Amino acid sequence: YATKPSGWSKMYAYVYTGDGATAKNNAAWPGVEMTAMAAADSCAKAGTYKYEVPDLGEGTYRVIFSNGSGSQMPGASQPGFEFSGKVSWDGSSASLTAITCTATPPVIKTADITFSATADLKTGETLYAVGDWGQGKGKTWTRAGGVKLAKNGNAYTGTTTMTKGQAITARLIKVDANGKTTWDEIGDVKATADKTKTVDLKWTNAVENTVDITINAAADLKTGETLYAVGDWGQGKGKTWNRAGGVKLARYGNAYTGTTKVGKGNAITFRLIKVDANGKTTWDSAKDRKSKADKTKALGVSWTSGKVNEDGTIPDDSAISISGKGVADGKLSIQKGNLAELYVIGTQDATPSDAVWWSDGAAVAVSGTGTVYGVQTGTAKVNVKVGNQTATITITVK
Repeated sequence: YATKPSGWSKMYAYVYTGDGATAKNNAAWPGVEMTAMAAADSCAKAGTYKYEVPDLGEGTYRVIFSNGSGSQMPGASQPGFEFSGKVSWDGSSASLTAITCTATPPVIKTADITFSATADLKTGETLYAVGDWGQGKGKTWTRAGGVKLAKNGNAYTGTTTMTKGQAITARLIKVDANGKTTWDEIGDVKATADKTKTVDLKWTNAVENTVDITINAAADLKTGETLYAVGDWGQGKGKTWNRAGGVKLARYGNAYTGTTKVGKGNAITFRLIKVDANGKTTWDSAKDRKSKADKTKALGVSWTSGKVNEDGTIPDDSAISISGKGVADGKLSIQKGNLAELYVIGTQDATPSDAVWWSDGAAVAVSGTGTVYGVQTGTAKVNVKVGNQTATITITVK
């Protein structure tokens, strides 16, 4: 290490051993230009110059510093400074100072990532970890750019060297003897190459990426009828909103219950249907029930209510509501001069004799049994009261 003297534009180190014919040097005069240190290491401060001396064999090592154009230390015809080990020159003294230090270890810029996977392979199948861990354009998410995993004890392992700090996104694929590729369905496994380490993968075919959704439903079934929950919770193309893709509910205590596996995070939308012995299907009149498969859970529903209890308990049906053909979300549209039949749901009696009906607008007239008549264009609210319960519907006459 050396400090550049004032007035010198460059720093050269001429290192040699021996004299005359036995002399060896690091380069022809003026030697090798020293490197200016932009940042301090454990042996010198920033702004000094550094030179790593090559192996010139056995002998006494000497060094002459110069600017490469006439100025040197020691002076002309003088032997160089004798040294061994790590030394420092302050830029003016006629001697070197021995220094003791531990050089800063080089920064490791890569990390070895080992993929360790558990999977059942058939004869002729090969397992790979594929994905994106900075392999380069065109090499991500391909077998060629992935890591081939070999049997190692109870697992399949393979290692790749990647840039330290790089994000890792990986999945497993199986490739059979004919080159057919099968992807696992568990989803991507994510990690970071913060250090040399092992990333565990498991071939699970979505078992760990699904949740169990149990539907508990209350309904009155006639002899020969079966209850189903049908809708969309990711069963696949062509299987939504039909009995074949639905959940058959079996009697259990005071409710009907059935369970299905749903992809974690999927939205759930469903309704109840009754299917009689002849295959005739009757849909409930309540609006779609909605939830999300955020975890394994039970949903409590009722034939007469659109409410969903996320704790699996059956909703309280003591509250009444108005239903009828064409009624949706508390609204109904009819033509002027037409009739519509309304009825009360949410009570033990589908058409309770003590129900009191009335209209609050001139657009609609309503009878004591729930028959409404479109008197004139406009909007009115029709109400019904049974005991202490009241329900309202908005009717638009066109």
